[in-house]
Amino acid sequence: MWNAASEHHKLIQQHSFWEIRGGNKARFWTDAWNQLPNLDSILNIQPSQDWEAQNKEVVNQHWTQEIHQGYRHWKSPDTRM
Repeated sequence: MWNAASEHHKLIQQHSFWEIRGGNKARFWTDAWNQLPNLDSILNIQPSQDWEAQNKEVVNQHWTQEIHQGYRHWKSPDTRM
């Protein structure tokens, strides 16, 4: 099984995503946490001076912790971190 998984690593990675619970482990820009490819590849983000810090951002830095009607809400830019 491991040999087959190793041979098809790219295919598995393309069809895998994080299950978000608290959102404190999945990286916002570089992990596939939203059932789509990672955001930096979708948006074609070019590395900048701030990229190292942005790369460490996790999903819960962008979501509120309160769940309303089954969903979390995005934080406004001035309330992040």
